[in-house]
Amino acid sequence: MRIPRWTTYPAIALLLAIALIALPSRRHNDGAAQRSREAASKTEAAIDSSLSRQQGERSSLRDFLPDGFVLDGTVDYRGAVQAAIVACSGKTLELPEFPILIGRSPGERYGLIIREGLTITGSQASELKTHEYGLQLLRGEGVHDLTLSNFSLTGPGGDGERLGHGLLQITGGKGIHLENLHISAADADGLAIAQAEDCTVEGVSVTGASKSAIYLADCSDSFVRKNTVSDFGGHYLGDGVQVGVGIQLSSCRNVHCTDNLIQEGLGVGILCNAFQGGSKPMGVTLTGNKIRGVSNHDNRNVSGGIRLANGSGDKLTRTQVSGNSIWDCGENGIYIENHGGSEVTGNFLSASLGVGIQVSTIEDVRITNNVIFDSGVGRERPTEPFALINSSHGVHLEGNVTDSPGQVPATED
Repeated sequence: MRIPRWTTYPAIALLLAIALIALPSRRHNDGAAQRSREAASKTEAAIDSSLSRQQGERSSLRDFLPDGFVLDGTVDYRGAVQAAIVACSGKTLELPEFPILIGRSPGERYGLIIREGLTITGSQASELKTHEYGLQLLRGEGVHDLTLSNFSLTGPGGDGERLGHGLLQITGGKGIHLENLHISAADADGLAIAQAEDCTVEGVSVTGASKSAIYLADCSDSFVRKNTVSDFGGHYLGDGVQVGVGIQLSSCRNVHCTDNLIQEGLGVGILCNAFQGGSKPMGVTLTGNKIRGVSNHDNRNVSGGIRLANGSGDKLTRTQVSGNSIWDCGENGIYIENHGGSEVTGNFLSASLGVGIQVSTIEDVRITNNVIFDSGVGRERPTEPFALINSSHGVHLEGNVTDSPGQVPATED
């Protein structure tokens, strides 16, 4: 059967129309694909550009040193390092894997100074060192967002006399992060931070500091944790009196000192006090620290494991001392004076020269669940594990374990 010609032509026309309609759609799809490829290309270019900028934010100190620089730390490159610090504001400065000698900035008490936030980082072999006595090797002033990590700072050594600075000294500022530094041979404090907030000192080792190994003064909302301090103390105050502190927290607020190792020093392991003319400490926690072999035989009244002393008018501090281990540490394992509202709980103390825990001039303190052995080592007869002196009252003792039959009553009012 033949299809009439009058029906064939309309069918062909309909097919042509469909084909014509499809052609623009294909062109549209091709254009969308092209635009997608162009967008992807632009995105890749933007990522490459971003990566380039990020890489550009890291600078090597090598690029700032003069041609032919030495690698043995015998030439003073203070000027070059200072220029690098200024140029890397807001960026990262990478130290090389060799020592850099730093001298005194002309007419100043410091070698290097930081006034803008940046990161300075290095490696195990990176070192800033000085031969100058009485010098702040690296000083920060009012810096926000400062990170120092993974390098060493080395001083000239020596006991020093009546010095008041740190080999690393930071005054003022916020967002201070010190991580995995090694500080050694300071003739005064090893690391000192004053009047700053939001500070973290973590994984830092300090050896051979003459005065305080780690010192925070008038700081707030900060952490001092997992640091190692050894071979500290011996600073002269005059008349032959020598002092030293492993970690000192003076007039600090909401500062947490946790999981530090403090060993073999002259003076006090951890000191929490109000510095002269300063405000009281408040809300400080000392937790999980290990302190051993810290004493001062020539000045036994300021020696021991943990010493809480508050000379300000307001005696309410709410200091928490818990879970610390203290061996062979001076006159008292723990000494508490004028720290009202405090709690001393779950600590282990062994082999104090005098009383294990001594409480003086205090109101409202809880001493609970501590273990105290071998108080009065080296004396003709063992001393008591606890002593309450100078009109202390409101002292609550409960659940403590000792090896002495003469323990004071459970509650002293």
